[in-house]
Amino acid sequence: MYSSRPSPIIPETIYGRLTLFCGIVEAAVIIILESIIAYFFGKSTNPTEGVVSPVRGIPVYLTVFSLAQVFSVILCWDALYHKNTIQIIGWVLFNFATFAYSIFQYNQMIGLFEFDPLNPNPEITDPDALKSIRPALVVIPIILGVFQLVDLVLAWKLYQEFGWRIYKKIGADPRMKNMYRWYQIFLMLLKFDFFFAVGFTIQFLALILQKNDPEFAITVAAIPIAAIITAMAVYGVRREDRRILAVFMLGLVTLLAYFIFKIWRTYNAQDPEREKRYQSTRKYLTFFGALSIFVVAMTLVVGTICWMNFGRGLQQILLSSGRPSTANAANGAPRAEQRKPIDV
Repeated sequence: MYSSRPSPIIPETIYGRLTLFCGIVEAAVIIILESIIAYFFGKSTNPTEGVVSPVRGIPVYLTVFSLAQVFSVILCWDALYHKNTIQIIGWVLFNFATFAYSIFQYNQMIGLFEFDPLNPNPEITDPDALKSIRPALVVIPIILGVFQLVDLVLAWKLYQEFGWRIYKKIGADPRMKNMYRWYQIFLMLLKFDFFFAVGFTIQFLALILQKNDPEFAITVAAIPIAAIITAMAVYGVRREDRRILAVFMLGLVTLLAYFIFKIWRTYNAQDPEREKRYQSTRKYLTFFGALSIFVVAMTLVVGTICWMNFGRGLQQILLSSGRPSTANAANGAPRAEQRKPIDV
């Protein structure tokens, strides 16, 4: 018989605690190093007022990268709290993406400080500052790479732990396990939707839009609205409420159109002033926007699959609270066995 008490805030198992500890340490060290880079970069540069140049964009990219570390910790803790095997895998993949970006960040920063006597960059006031920045730029990919290897080992251990727990709750019915897996994937994608939407919005607000731009207030308001809609989607899929999920899916289609329009606009700006702003940010906005489009499209597909699974028995398992499971009994499990709510 299983207790109906919720999962503890701090993981109970040694592998769970090690994973959370490693995630927090990794994020803290990277954020400190990014702050050091930002400090020396700010002292050695003087961005031209009113011009969106690579130098002006660097602090924004450092901020988004630091926010990615915070998001990684939240993603890790949430996966451990809800024992979501799919999200653990997503967390490892997300950390690999940050590792890859850290290598790109190194090349980006080195390229800015390279002195060209024929075409010096007037915004770089102290090229020697690279000596202070380079060690942090080198160490960040090394730290992320080492932790990535550790994360892979811990993720495998957690996959085994959580897999056994899910087996005890879901049973051996492959149809039910498949529906539950899609449910986990959907919840994980919701978190990525929110992160990429916020990251894309931050870059647009800081580098492209002006405060007197009509889009500015709308873009700012989009963040809390996105958070509310995401929470509604979690409730809707858990309760199998087709109306709520339909509203969410319509919102996803709108978001998809928004990202496509924004990327198209970066290459087809009508205003010459805005075209200047896009020149140095175009590839970063395209990269982030493309990832956002991919994640949103995946959420639409997986959300549709979850919709099709409504009414097939998964809701009773998700919302059960220590009651005997007749479904498992029918599959050969002991009738005395009871379920506790499944947190994902």
